[in-house]
Amino acid sequence: KKQIVVSKSDFSNHTLSHFILEENTEIEINRYGIPEPVNAKQIFETALDLVFVPLLISDQENYRVGYGKGFYDRFLSNCRKDCKTIGLNFFTPISKIDDINEFDIPLDKVIYPIS
Repeated sequence: KKQIVVSKSDFSNHTLSHFILEENTEIEINRYGIPEPVNAKQIFETALDLVFVPLLISDQENYRVGYGKGFYDRFLSNCRKDCKTIGLNFFTPISKIDDINEFDIPLDKVIYPIS
């Protein structure tokens, strides 16, 4: 009884909206090369229990460096406090990200390959 939700980027205000992925959901590639839902039912952040977060690198405190526009920081700040967040990292976390600010939200966990 789980639902998968996919996001759609709004580059005019750097926000994400979220949609339930179903068998009949059409996906199109936007002008930035990102696959996004076309005909899906929207769902709000407060309904989410678990979020997988893309990132470029993370540190040992589960802070992340993303792609620089703040999409996920804005999104995560609107999620419930009990929503679990898991970062997907291709690399071992570094010791510390130096430029953390008040809007950065640490993730609950980060998954990465063990070398």
